[in-house]
Amino acid sequence: MRSRERRFAIAERTYTHDAAVWVTHSTSDDFSWRSPYVLPVAGADNLGVDISSVVRIAGRIGVMWSNQTDWSYRFATHPDGAGDDVWDVETAVQKSEISDDHINLKALFDDPAGTVFAAVKTSLNRPDDPLVLLLVRAADGTWARHTVFKVRDNPTRPQVVVDPVHRKVHVLATIGPCCAGGQVNYKTADLDAINFPAGAGKTLLQSDSDTHINNVTSTKQVVTNRGAYITVYKKAADGSWKVVDDMTAVEPAEAPAAAPAAAPPAQ
Repeated sequence: MRSRERRFAIAERTYTHDAAVWVTHSTSDDFSWRSPYVLPVAGADNLGVDISSVVRIAGRIGVMWSNQTDWSYRFATHPDGAGDDVWDVETAVQKSEISDDHINLKALFDDPAGTVFAAVKTSLNRPDDPLVLLLVRAADGTWARHTVFKVRDNPTRPQVVVDPVHRKVHVLATIGPCCAGGQVNYKTADLDAINFPAGAGKTLLQSDSDTHINNVTSTKQVVTNRGAYITVYKKAADGSWKVVDDMTAVEPAEAPAAAPAAAPPAQ
């Protein structure tokens, strides 16, 4: 991957194919791309049915992927300006049945610490096991994990939305047995002390007659004073998909009121 000190923005892509994680990037312009290559780090091959995702952090590009062969989520980073073979890899989490093929990544773009938020799904199956986790990357490349939803809550296809204005992080998921949909819920935690409440969360969208409300998506950007859009798709009877609703951030995105100025000291 090359430096972004150009007149156009370098674009990166990742995908999984033939049981491996592949990456590529644009070169001289938006229409010219390097030949895709397998990510040159440990754990990026011999995958099961898995996926990968890309995110931009300060001075680097990051790629996360699931590996259901060794039950891990890993995250590789590439410094701007370095050769295509220069990557560092971190294990975000590794434990029996901890991975699945669901990942949604967000980052604070101007954060020099390189904080990354990953909403992921596990393959655990006991009622009180965590089924949706929020993985959070620290400045030293270590990862914390937080349970968002449990198996008993029937969540799938999670999305994370970060609100640095109000110091909140939201995780949304489709709720319904066997991924059938019908309801979208969300949970919110304090960005500086992440701890999600127990239970299935608050309802964002629900239909008692339509069980195909499903597949929440969101913008890559974090929430600003203008809000962030969350889109929910509905599967029609003919098998096609259409937008049900476009919704702004799940909580108001107004800037906090400024604190009143302190009174001058008595003379």
